[in-house]
Amino acid sequence: MTDIDSTGNSDYDSGSTESKPNWRREMENRTKKAEQSEAEMAARLAMYERRDTFRSAGLDPDDSRVKYFVKGYDGDMDPDAIREEAMAAGFLGADNTIPAQPSREPEWTDEMLAEARIQNAGEGGDPVVPPDFDDRIRATQSEDELKALMESQGFGWNASV
Repeated sequence: MTDIDSTGNSDYDSGSTESKPNWRREMENRTKKAEQSEAEMAARLAMYERRDTFRSAGLDPDDSRVKYFVKGYDGDMDPDAIREEAMAAGFLGADNTIPAQPSREPEWTDEMLAEARIQNAGEGGDPVVPPDFDDRIRATQSEDELKALMESQGFGWNASV
Protein backbone atom coordinates (compact mmCIF):
# COMPACT_ATOMS: atom_id res chain seq x y z
CA MET A 1 0.00 0.00 0.00
CA THR A 2 1.32 3.44 -0.86
CA ASP A 3 1.14 6.44 1.41
CA ILE A 4 -0.29 9.57 -0.12
CA ASP A 5 1.08 12.80 1.31
CA SER A 6 -0.79 16.09 1.57
CA THR A 7 0.20 17.18 -1.94
CA GLY A 8 -1.37 14.13 -3.50
CA ASN A 9 1.95 12.56 -4.44
CA SER A 10 2.50 8.93 -3.66
CA ASP A 11 5.67 7.32 -2.37
CA TYR A 12 6.20 5.99 -5.83
CA ASP A 13 6.69 9.51 -7.23
CA SER A 14 8.86 10.74 -4.35
CA GLY A 15 11.93 9.01 -5.74
CA SER A 16 12.17 11.31 -8.76
CA THR A 17 14.87 13.99 -8.65
CA GLU A 18 12.93 16.48 -10.76
CA SER A 19 10.69 18.90 -8.89
CA LYS A 20 7.30 19.76 -10.27
CA PRO A 21 6.73 23.37 -11.25
CA ASN A 22 4.95 25.45 -8.68
CA TRP A 23 2.37 27.30 -10.76
CA ARG A 24 1.11 29.29 -7.80
CA ARG A 25 4.55 30.72 -7.07
CA GLU A 26 4.98 31.60 -10.76
CA MET A 27 1.66 33.44 -10.77
CA GLU A 28 2.60 35.31 -7.58
CA ASN A 29 5.92 36.34 -9.16
CA ARG A 30 4.16 37.50 -12.33
CA THR A 31 1.65 39.46 -10.27
CA LYS A 32 4.43 41.10 -8.27
CA LYS A 33 6.27 42.09 -11.47
CA ALA A 34 3.06 43.48 -13.00
CA GLU A 35 2.35 45.53 -9.85
CA GLN A 36 5.90 46.92 -9.89
CA SER A 37 5.59 47.78 -13.56
CA GLU A 38 2.24 49.47 -12.94
CA ALA A 39 3.71 51.54 -10.11
CA GLU A 40 6.64 52.59 -12.32
CA MET A 41 4.31 53.56 -15.17
CA ALA A 42 2.03 55.52 -12.81
CA ALA A 43 5.05 57.43 -11.45
CA ARG A 44 6.26 58.11 -14.98
CA LEU A 45 2.83 59.36 -16.04
CA ALA A 46 2.64 61.64 -13.00
CA MET A 47 6.08 63.05 -13.87
CA TYR A 48 5.03 63.76 -17.48
CA GLU A 49 1.77 65.37 -16.37
CA ARG A 50 3.69 67.57 -13.91
CA ARG A 51 6.18 68.64 -16.61
CA ASP A 52 3.31 69.38 -18.99
CA THR A 53 1.58 71.52 -16.37
CA PHE A 54 4.75 73.55 -15.80
CA ARG A 55 5.19 73.97 -19.56
CA SER A 56 1.58 75.19 -19.79
CA ALA A 57 2.41 77.74 -17.11
CA GLY A 58 5.22 79.10 -19.29
CA LEU A 59 8.18 77.45 -17.57
CA ASP A 60 10.75 75.20 -19.20
CA PRO A 61 11.44 72.29 -16.79
CA ASP A 62 14.69 71.55 -18.65
CA ASP A 63 16.10 75.01 -17.88
CA SER A 64 18.74 74.63 -15.15
CA ARG A 65 17.53 77.82 -13.44
CA VAL A 66 13.89 76.66 -13.37
CA LYS A 67 14.64 73.08 -12.21
CA TYR A 68 14.94 74.24 -8.61
CA PHE A 69 11.56 75.91 -8.75
CA VAL A 70 9.97 72.83 -10.33
CA LYS A 71 11.45 70.50 -7.70
CA GLY A 72 10.46 72.73 -4.80
CA TYR A 73 6.95 73.65 -5.94
CA ASP A 74 4.26 71.91 -3.91
CA GLY A 75 1.26 74.18 -4.46
CA ASP A 76 -1.82 73.84 -6.62
CA MET A 77 -1.06 72.13 -9.96
CA ASP A 78 -3.03 74.68 -11.95
CA PRO A 79 -1.02 76.47 -14.68
CA ASP A 80 -2.33 79.88 -13.58
CA ALA A 81 -1.35 79.25 -9.94
CA ILE A 82 2.09 78.01 -11.00
CA ARG A 83 2.56 81.06 -13.24
CA GLU A 84 1.65 83.45 -10.39
CA GLU A 85 4.04 81.69 -8.01
CA ALA A 86 6.82 81.71 -10.62
CA MET A 87 6.31 85.42 -11.21
CA ALA A 88 6.43 86.09 -7.47
CA ALA A 89 9.65 84.06 -7.22
CA GLY A 90 11.21 85.92 -10.16
CA PHE A 91 11.28 83.03 -12.64
CA LEU A 92 8.82 84.73 -14.97
CA GLY A 93 8.64 88.42 -15.69
CA ALA A 94 7.11 90.80 -18.17
CA ASP A 95 9.90 90.11 -20.67
CA ASN A 96 9.88 86.33 -20.68
CA THR A 97 6.30 85.25 -20.08
CA ILE A 98 4.49 82.86 -22.34
CA PRO A 99 0.77 83.49 -22.93
CA ALA A 100 -1.62 81.35 -20.91
CA GLN A 101 -3.31 79.95 -24.00
CA PRO A 102 -0.70 79.62 -26.75
CA SER A 103 -1.98 80.20 -30.25
CA ARG A 104 -2.66 77.04 -32.23
CA GLU A 105 -2.00 78.91 -35.49
CA PRO A 106 1.48 78.48 -36.96
CA GLU A 107 3.61 81.59 -37.12
CA TRP A 108 4.40 82.42 -40.72
CA THR A 109 7.94 83.67 -40.81
CA ASP A 110 9.51 85.24 -43.88
CA GLU A 111 11.36 82.00 -44.52
CA MET A 112 8.15 79.94 -44.43
CA LEU A 113 6.42 82.39 -46.76
CA ALA A 114 9.35 82.16 -49.18
CA GLU A 115 9.16 78.37 -49.11
CA ALA A 116 5.42 78.53 -49.81
CA ARG A 117 6.08 80.77 -52.83
CA ILE A 118 8.73 78.36 -54.11
CA GLN A 119 6.37 75.43 -53.70
CA ASN A 120 3.57 77.25 -55.52
CA ALA A 121 5.92 78.16 -58.35
CA GLY A 122 6.97 74.54 -58.79
CA GLU A 123 5.16 71.82 -60.65
CA GLY A 124 1.42 72.02 -60.13
CA GLY A 125 1.56 75.69 -59.12
CA ASP A 126 -0.36 78.45 -60.81
CA PRO A 127 1.34 79.82 -63.93
CA VAL A 128 2.56 83.39 -63.90
CA VAL A 129 0.46 85.55 -66.20
CA PRO A 130 1.06 89.05 -67.50
CA PRO A 131 -0.92 91.88 -65.89
CA ASP A 132 -2.95 92.58 -69.06
CA PHE A 133 -4.03 88.96 -69.45
CA ASP A 134 -7.71 89.64 -68.60
CA ASP A 135 -7.91 92.27 -71.33
CA ARG A 136 -6.37 89.86 -73.83
CA ILE A 137 -8.94 87.18 -72.89
CA ARG A 138 -11.82 89.63 -73.44
CA ALA A 139 -10.38 90.56 -76.84
CA THR A 140 -10.57 87.00 -78.19
CA GLN A 141 -13.26 86.38 -80.84
CA SER A 142 -13.53 82.58 -80.91
CA GLU A 143 -13.06 79.55 -78.77
CA ASP A 144 -9.99 78.49 -80.79
CA GLU A 145 -8.41 81.90 -80.24
CA LEU A 146 -9.12 81.69 -76.49
CA LYS A 147 -7.71 78.16 -76.38
CA ALA A 148 -4.49 79.24 -78.12
CA LEU A 149 -4.09 82.21 -75.75
CA MET A 150 -4.66 80.10 -72.64
CA GLU A 151 -2.25 77.38 -73.77
CA SER A 152 0.40 79.98 -74.60
CA GLN A 153 0.25 81.14 -70.97
CA GLY A 154 0.59 77.61 -69.55
CA PHE A 155 -3.05 76.78 -68.86
CA GLY A 156 -4.24 73.31 -69.77
CA TRP A 157 -7.30 73.03 -71.97
CA ASN A 158 -9.60 70.02 -71.47
CA ALA A 159 -6.83 68.44 -69.42
CA SER A 160 -7.63 65.99 -66.66
CA VAL A 161 -6.08 66.61 -63.31
